[in-house]
Amino acid sequence: MVSKVVATASNPSGEPETKLESSGLTFFPARSVEEVAKAWELVYYSYCQAGLISENPFEVHTVPQAIDEKAVVIIGRSAAGEIASTMSSYVDRPEGLPLDHIYADQMNAMRGQGCRLMEIGLFADRRRSMGRSLSALLELMRYNVLYAPHNDLTDIVIGVHPHHADFYRRLFAFRQFADVAGCPSVNGSPMVPLRLDLRRNMKLDPLPRALKYFQQHPLTAEAYADRVELTPDGFDGTAVQGFLQLQARPGD
Repeated sequence: MVSKVVATASNPSGEPETKLESSGLTFFPARSVEEVAKAWELVYYSYCQAGLISENPFEVHTVPQAIDEKAVVIIGRSAAGEIASTMSSYVDRPEGLPLDHIYADQMNAMRGQGCRLMEIGLFADRRRSMGRSLSALLELMRYNVLYAPHNDLTDIVIGVHPHHADFYRRLFAFRQFADVAGCPSVNGSPMVPLRLDLRRNMKLDPLPRALKYFQQHPLTAEAYADRVELTPDGFDGTAVQGFLQLQARPGD
């Protein structure tokens, strides 16, 4: 897994973008609401195809917690300019994170221990090649995981299908923090809740493979400097606003 930082016309320093040869994509934080909407459109089609969500007239899928000034949407762009892969992160806030809908007691216990949480989700990749999508997943995780220290966060939580849990345990040393449960937001599919304790895991010897790669390929705050700040006003009149309003209706 070899990455190459490249300079582009839009980013002369090359700092905000990483070109990963094995995936054929260039990675960076979304810089506009339009890019974010396209990323969440990809999530919609990917989740529909997998049977995780039902169709909606706005053809977009996200979570309310992703509309936040501290949230970040990472994009993998093809040489043709197409968004081929994406993943989002949402920093904890008073109303909680998506996983609180199922695991509020366990999440609050972490907060009570002084943990500062971030949740990662909304992963999608349009390619069918397992090798390329795996490379993209690792690079998306690099941008998302390394975003946490720049926001003084200590722990990352994710919810994944049982078939994928071992991948995150093996490469990152994620730990399961509660029982498997059906997740209503993805048509009741089973979900394994996993936690990455950055203070503990970055001191493991030896480091898990992915964390070792992240340590060898750090990202400074400049890598996120051009990210778009996601606010409700920014999505006025868009499909994203329509979708969130639809989701907020009683019974939906």
